[in-house]
Amino acid sequence: MNYWQNKISLLCRIVWTMLGILVISGAFLNPFYFMMNIIVGLAIIAISLLFQYRAFQLKCFYNSLNKDAKNNAHLKTFVKVDIMINLGVLLISIVLLSGAVSRVFFERMSIFG
Repeated sequence: MNYWQNKISLLCRIVWTMLGILVISGAFLNPFYFMMNIIVGLAIIAISLLFQYRAFQLKCFYNSLNKDAKNNAHLKTFVKVDIMINLGVLLISIVLLSGAVSRVFFERMSIFG
């Protein structure tokens, strides 16, 4: 697996986990929407676990290939596209995380509700 592909995937997992924890912790600010924030926070953490599972499966797949297959042009294109998709997801998740931080810490409100 490519070095950057691994690191970007790790950053995606960390950011989505932080976002889920922030949603769950923001649930305590508004007791009326407590259950909705807990459920959505757990769903966001589940998305983070899916990122981890996907990265693990890609790493296992890439390590199982022989040297000739790793030099295949189609596989290199796939790795480049995967890095671009992971970068897009990382940028979107950073924007979501910054909005969630602003909502919880500066507005003193829960994320949902």
